[in-house]
Amino acid sequence: VMALERIPADIKADGGVARSSDPAMIVDVMNSCSVPVMAKARIGHFYEAKILEALQVDCIDESEVLTAADETNHIDKRPFAIPFVCGAQDLGEALRRIA
Repeated sequence: VMALERIPADIKADGGVARSSDPAMIVDVMNSCSVPVMAKARIGHFYEAKILEALQVDCIDESEVLTAADETNHIDKRPFAIPFVCGAQDLGEALRRIA
């Protein structure tokens, strides 16, 4: 389950800024289902990801859906104990995100 308040494209279309979902809403989603819960963090936003880790989500999506693609400023995943996912179109792009 992806914990989202609204579809990020709808937020942007309304002139808003798509960010990680409200932590209270994420906890509500986690408490209401027994399947793994994934939550989105903006590219490069280390503290958003740390908050999601503290909430004990099952996986973090460092998402280009929330922010524009950024070739160099991805979150350093080494200090995290939680898995990350992110889209990549080729091996080079994938390796830049985990290096």
